[in-house]
Amino acid sequence: MKATTLKQIPRSHFFARLSRDSLFEGFVRDLAVRVADQQQVIANLGTVDSEQRMARRCYSWPGHGQEGPTEHSHQTEDNA
Repeated sequence: MKATTLKQIPRSHFFARLSRDSLFEGFVRDLAVRVADQQQVIANLGTVDSEQRMARRCYSWPGHGQEGPTEHSHQTEDNA
């Protein structure tokens, strides 16, 4: 890894510099895009797994293809 040096500046100086160099609007736009991207990632983490679980359940119902992995077994006329 390469050594990194961080510089700390007061918030007021940072925003003054953004405003002075006409960078404030672009900075805010970039932050908004990053937040939206992170929200999408979080939403996908919560929904993709549940959608896959639902698909497995539907696929394993009698008459809808071969038995898939399920958390609970169910009885059919053949194994009752």
